[in-house]
Formats: sequence, C-alpha cells, structure tokens
Amino acid sequence: ARRFGLLAPDDEFGRRLAAALRARMPALGLAAPVVVLHPRIGDSAAAARDLATQAGPEGLDAVLLGLGGERARAAAAALATALPTPARLLGTSLWAQDPVVAREPALADAWFPGPDPATRAGFDQRYQAAFGDRPPRLAGVAYDAAALASRAAREGQDAPVGQPMLGADGPIRLAPEGLAQHGLALFAVDPSGEPRLVQPAPIPGSPGS
Repeated sequence: ARRFGLLAPDDEFGRRLAAALRARMPALGLAAPVVVLHPRIGDSAAAARDLATQAGPEGLDAVLLGLGGERARAAAAALATALPTPARLLGTSLWAQDPVVAREPALADAWFPGPDPATRAGFDQRYQAAFGDRPPRLAGVAYDAAALASRAAREGQDAPVGQPMLGADGPIRLAPEGLAQHGLALFAVDPSGEPRLVQPAPIPGSPGS
C-alpha cells in the first residue's frame, strides 16, 4: 500500500488518528494521507464519498476508518462503490469489541489491531479467579503499570526501559520517553462474527513491529 486515506469523526480521537497518520507516512517514505474528518453525528457515507473524490482517479490503496458500528458499515459500503479500485480497509482496536462490523459485506477481511488473544485470556482467567468477576478493559492497563513499577523498584528505575515484558494484553516495552509501546495482534473481520487472527502480536521494537 502506497496511498493511504483516513475517515474519522472530527473529535479528539479522530484528530489524534490524523496527526499520527500524517507523522507516520513521511517516516515510511510515503505521500501524505488523504484525510476527511466529519462531524460526529454527520453522514459517514457522504464523508466516504468525499474522501474518494479527494483521492482522485488514482484512488487509495488503504483506508483507515476511525469509526465503529453502523457508521463504519455505511462508510465501507460507500467506499466500495466510490473508489475506482477496492482499498484495503483498516480499523482500530475498538473493532475487537464491535460485533456490528462483521455484518457488513464490504468490511469482510478488513484488518484491525487487538490484544493478543491467548495472553488476554490468561489474564482474564487469573483476574476472575482472584476477584470472582471478569476484568474491565482498563484493568489490563493498571496491571501493566503496576508490573513496570514493581520491576523498577526491584531492579532500579531504569531497569524496565527498553526491555520487553509480557503484559495483560501481550508484549509491552517502556520507551525512553516514558510511553508504553504495546505489541498488538492483527485480525481480520470475519462474517462469522469471530475475528480471524492474521498475525500474532510482535515484540515492540523488534524488526517489522
């Protein structure tokens, strides 16, 4: 894929997606993405057609949809007819908990990132055994933060920096600037309703991650 597009709501989430994509494309030697941000309650199908118009006759190789549910379905269906050639559709990790996207034929085989299923299942089982209930999604973030802090206390404050470790959702790595990098698995939308694993979670910082 050489030409990327983004369709997302004009809110903090969408603007962060746009900023990240605009920063990443030059680093990969690719042209700036075509970005359309639309009002949160706006017509996502019309916004998708606008994206296709802005892309021009060359079209797009891949389109990231910062949308979920029925809005993602409407946008994908519109892109299927508006773009001159089919684009690889991409979603966000929010799709992992969104059964609606599987009901749209235009989203079949669309890719999205998500937590490593085997690692997360193990964390869920340990949490349920300890507390008698399924953990909320944010419990994994708290677990990872506590694990990093515990390692720093044992081995020194710089010990966790740059060293991969297994977190609640898969491999994580603490970058020197203080951000936690997460290795996420790659999934494909499957009409069965169960996401299909395409690629296991890589270790952050490793080649190809």
